[in-house]
Amino acid sequence: MTLKKTLAPALLFCALCGLTAAAPATAQPPFGGGPRLHGGPMHPEALADSLDLSETQVTQVEKIHAKTRAALEPLLAEQKTLGEAVRAALDNGEDAATVGAAVIAAHEHRQKIRALHEAADGEIEALLTAEQLTRWQALKAARRHMPPGVHGGPGFGPPRG
Repeated sequence: MTLKKTLAPALLFCALCGLTAAAPATAQPPFGGGPRLHGGPMHPEALADSLDLSETQVTQVEKIHAKTRAALEPLLAEQKTLGEAVRAALDNGEDAATVGAAVIAAHEHRQKIRALHEAADGEIEALLTAEQLTRWQALKAARRHMPPGVHGGPGFGPPRG
């Protein structure tokens, strides 16, 4: 059996797994309405209610949210393009190396988005009191244990894959 015939099924499987993970990210509107990507900052209003934030904290969280949203918009547009490239490679019967390269590019891009979300989470965590931080961490932990597509409250998105 040739290397190409051996790797093709494995790369196809990886590509399909990548599409499954990318589909929720590319099919959802960024921040304006609808579900959010997992790991992203919750809306300031939801945080204010859930964590009993002060007015100053709400203002700071709103600034973090706006900065993150602005940084995410081009990344989400690019993620959509990368997801479409993976689907096109699969639909067009491209060789395993081409499909695999597209899947890897999409995965690496999702990691950039995840890092941006994690940085925003870190900025928010730095604003919180010890009690608020405990509640925040409990909300995040509960969110990780939900099945894909189930939302744990305002601003929550599907769990990381």
